[in-house]
Amino acid sequence: MDILKIFENRRQDLDIPKEKMGKLLNMTSQNYTKIITGQNQLRLSTFLKICKILNLNPMTLINETNENYILLTEEDIKKLEEAEQVIDKIKTQSVKKIEKIEINNNPNSQIIIGSNNTNNNR
Repeated sequence: MDILKIFENRRQDLDIPKEKMGKLLNMTSQNYTKIITGQNQLRLSTFLKICKILNLNPMTLINETNENYILLTEEDIKKLEEAEQVIDKIKTQSVKKIEKIEINNNPNSQIIIGSNNTNNNR
């Protein structure tokens, strides 16, 4: 069973209204609903808070769902975002504009690749 469904079933079993869950999580009931329905991302900190409120063991919960999850802290997410920015920067720097390439055969049967510049003999 999906973790979000487990959360919602447990909340209902404990007769905790969505409004109260929102308050306990320092968010609106609408934001809580968006998390439970998968419209908003479930952050690790919120996952742990929900587990505590609903008296659920986070590790048991993850193991019992038979789904692959990676638990990331806010710091992990920040580092991943920074790494993504560095990768994007490298990609843009490594792209070179080549306006025109001439390939000519010279008398020595060598292929010369270069620009329009006649001083560029390799």
